[in-house]
Amino acid sequence: MYLLLGRVKMILENKRSVLQKCGGSQKLSQIGKTRLFKGIF
Repeated sequence: MYLLLGRVKMILENKRSVLQKCGGSQKLSQIGKTRLFKGIF
């Protein structure tokens, strides 16, 4: 379980950095986070 959460954290951090580079809004990342967590749990 911890390994999975670690991986998710890494993926989220990568997505965040990519979004920042592209000038993506925080709303988009927030929606992605909620979707991701709903998919896992």
